[in-house]
Amino acid sequence: ARGRVERRPDPDDRRRLLLTLSAEGAALAGRVAERGLEISAKTLEPLSPAERDTFLRLLRQLSD
Repeated sequence: ARGRVERRPDPDDRRRLLLTLSAEGAALAGRVAERGLEISAKTLEPLSPAERDTFLRLLRQLSD
């Protein structure tokens, strides 16, 4: 409804819809990703490089 996703029928299977980001959706995703990286950098700032590595490794372990 906000114009961020485009949908079209799958040419191989008309029962299925293919979804892609519109130009507006892709721009928004880029801005959100940039902001996420900034927030992550500020969050990790108080940690030493070794602590950051350990912290991120542990987070990956929890998410697996």
